Amino acid sequence: MSMNREAFNESELFTMPPRDYLRKMFDRTDSEGLLIMPDIFFGEDGDDDEVRSLLCRMEWDAEDAASVANEYESLTGQLEVIASLSGSLSEDPEENRRILPKDAFDVWDTYIRGFNTGDIDLDRILEIWDRLDSEIPVSPEERRLFDVYSEAVHADSAERVGDDLFAYQEVIRAKRVCALMRLGAPQIIVNSECCRLAAAMALHRFCEDIETASVIPPSGWSDGDVSADVDSAYRPMKTNSRKSLAPLFVYLILKEMSGPDRHMTQAEILKALSAYPFEVELERKALSRIIHNLTDSGLGIRSAARAGVWYEAANEDPHL
Repeated sequence: MSMNREAFNESELFTMPPRDYLRKMFDRTDSEGLLIMPDIFFGEDGDDDEVRSLLCRMEWDAEDAASVANEYESLTGQLEVIASLSGSLSEDPEENRRILPKDAFDVWDTYIRGFNTGDIDLDRILEIWDRLDSEIPVSPEERRLFDVYSEAVHADSAERVGDDLFAYQEVIRAKRVCALMRLGAPQIIVNSECCRLAAAMALHRFCEDIETASVIPPSGWSDGDVSADVDSAYRPMKTNSRKSLAPLFVYLILKEMSGPDRHMTQAEILKALSAYPFEVELERKALSRIIHNLTDSGLGIRSAARAGVWYEAANEDPHL
């Protein structure tokens, strides 16, 4: 049986229920256990790097897919409880144990509490991180420090959920889902991150190996070593970095500043994004992808060639 090369549509992250997304992952796993995932799945929304494919060797069956779907739904139910009580929580485990129901506390302790990074200066890490995001050069010593931090958060993730290629992805995605719930983000934005969380859980449990390729190979699985490109897919991600929230910010800008009689150009949206309170710098290509996904997602966002982009409240799903 040949590989299923049907590409994942990025807009599906916004529109497809996570249980259905997991089922789609299983259906696209071929008879040899090979699943093709776009590596943009593992980065920040709005990244401008070339999209490659992650070739994931899976060991799972339909029962496994259903089991991880149930586990995902249980986890997100507890994340909703944590988000609803976030104003009363702190970093003190004993204090939070008194506030949260037992199951919610266990989830907080596994996923939401801060990473154990020892005596690393986190303020300095954030400063280095911002420069890396802006492609501003960092010194070899700063690069070394950031790598030490990266190793620490990956090791801590493995302690929490089990050592695996996708341990960090599962933990950070849960943190991000909880953060979006706490922020009251539109459900369609939360759904995008929830699909990534569900997929990370499946990959954490059932992916045996990965490699990357710019072009999907004609058949089978190569015998080469895991590409260095794979490492970039596991660069630490901020819990709710401004860049990761770019789709939410674009939606808010269009909802507040546009309408059927007030269309916005991409240049105007980019200017609004770069200004306070959003302060996000995006390339036009990244913004185009976000707009495409939002217009495909039934959130009331419309676009037309030469007419610009705008928001139509009457067409928005009232539950979003």
